[in-house]
Amino acid sequence: MTDVGKGGGLFGATGIIGLLVLQALTATCIAALALVLPAALGIAAGGTALAGKKQIAQVGTPAREQTIDSGKADLAEMKEKAHR
Repeated sequence: MTDVGKGGGLFGATGIIGLLVLQALTATCIAALALVLPAALGIAAGGTALAGKKQIAQVGTPAREQTIDSGKADLAEMKEKAHR
């Protein structure tokens, strides 16, 4: 075998090993995200739940009469659109 052939073979093997290293790094990143992501999503969900609770507390609950009137108005509108 010539020196050029050996060099080409070694260069090709280096490329394959490089691809295997990239695949191993990708698998490592995926495993790391699998450990961290659930905690991060839990924190985000907790934060949005607290923000939503704060908004609802500021608005308060609607009066019973308002709810009934709103429901009756919605029902009347739906009946009117159904008859067209």
